[in-house]
Amino acid sequence: MRTSLTHATRLAIVALLAAGAACAQNLEPTSAITSNTIIELDGSGDTLWMVTAKGLNYALATDSALSWSGYSAAQAQWLVSSDAWPTLAYDHGTALVALPQSNPLNPNILWSLDLHATDPAPQRFSFPWNIQNGKITFNDKDTAISFIVEDIAFGDAAWWAAGIDAGLIKIPVAAGAIDMNNTSLSIPGQAGMVLMKDFSGASLARLPDSSTKVIDVHTVSDSSGNSKVLVTSYKRIWIFNPAESTWDTLSTTISDPSVSFANYFQLFVKPGASPGELYAIMAVDIGKDSLTDRTYFYDSASAQWKPFINSSISSLTFTADSVVYAAVRGERLQGFKERGENQVVIESRQFNNRLTSAGASANLEIYDVHFAPHPDDTDGNLWIATNEGLFFSLQEQQDGAAGTPFQRNFREKKIKSGLSETYFLPTVLTAIRTEGIFAYNLSSNADVTISVYDWNMDHVKTIIRDAPRLAAKNKKGGRSTETHDTWNSTNELGELVAPGIYYYKISASNGERDFGKIVVAR
Repeated sequence: MRTSLTHATRLAIVALLAAGAACAQNLEPTSAITSNTIIELDGSGDTLWMVTAKGLNYALATDSALSWSGYSAAQAQWLVSSDAWPTLAYDHGTALVALPQSNPLNPNILWSLDLHATDPAPQRFSFPWNIQNGKITFNDKDTAISFIVEDIAFGDAAWWAAGIDAGLIKIPVAAGAIDMNNTSLSIPGQAGMVLMKDFSGASLARLPDSSTKVIDVHTVSDSSGNSKVLVTSYKRIWIFNPAESTWDTLSTTISDPSVSFANYFQLFVKPGASPGELYAIMAVDIGKDSLTDRTYFYDSASAQWKPFINSSISSLTFTADSVVYAAVRGERLQGFKERGENQVVIESRQFNNRLTSAGASANLEIYDVHFAPHPDDTDGNLWIATNEGLFFSLQEQQDGAAGTPFQRNFREKKIKSGLSETYFLPTVLTAIRTEGIFAYNLSSNADVTISVYDWNMDHVKTIIRDAPRLAAKNKKGGRSTETHDTWNSTNELGELVAPGIYYYKISASNGERDFGKIVVAR
């Protein structure tokens, strides 16, 4: 599933990678999460794949824990620009990632990773474009045309890619192996497919426009069990019939006569459903040439789009019990009754409390959500991709019932040694999250004292006194911090302190020391 990030968010993530090289050349094995900025999720059952700002990871879930493995982008920039992102798809144990490149003659590298393979090393593929005279031949018509892959889905024994101006790309799979030589494509509205290696400007009746620029792709089955591919462009949602290589379209009519359709941004499709289970982020005209983003669901009976949420979302996922989890901009996560207008069944406050309890800060941003039901259909795994790591519940109820606090997996931030940099995590304690940990590094082994003071610098509590701690270089994990270097919002008498600003002092027998601030809120 592909996330719908704002341009500002994309720029912020790209800034994290400014020191990288021009493009990614290799994926190297890693056993740890590669970045706390997680952009996209996909998976099924107990397997989760995720694209991060600096690599690719997968997790295998047990009853209450995760085992991690994956790959990092070795000595290279993983995201190329704010307008081109890696996109991820997963099916039957295999993940496929399309990584945008800066070279217009090779706009994408595909990485295929198979969990069940004897050799789990990633396989690298390039698209077989028809390159003549130093350019993809279609670029003779318009050098601004983009061949970047925006989205991927699997169905009907093939991977399907949204190739923007290249249209819908079919990558066949035979005996479990990708067949790049027989990769073909079709432009929305034009019947038939052409082999990519034969693709040229003469293959098209006209230059792609806003109704044929492919930005999103999903595979579904119709009521008769026949495979269909849903293809989203800015102006149309197309339905491609692989058996006949023909195209149809969905209506753009909105049930509310006070607004009019302007364009699509992204489509969400319930897995395995017919083309009636659709939700779309749209730009709509609300009058006087004023556009706003809203989310609608498609009512196939009336062939109309009906209001779902009067705002945009960054991601949406489906449970098996008619509940939709949506990451609503400005509201974090909410649960809705499926196909109903603003029928909230889980308020954002409930999710916020669970996220805060797991260590989320006030600056948390949700980029993607993914629900994978368990075989018994009573609960499932709920995964949440954020700018602060992965939050998850391995036994999420599907009926909207309040859940237990989320767990969190994240890459610990490196801390400068010598107590020149210290943290209290989280920086804000609440009625839900009453305890935090002091994170610090020593330059040499020393005895450490940690004390907490109120805003008037009156002593509140001594956390540890002259406790021996190892230097970061002498301790596995690279920190001097111990798990019991924590404060639970109480004073020396064990009473909860009043809300307010508090300060801590960390001092060591080797002469190093530092001060920091803690916020207690109720």
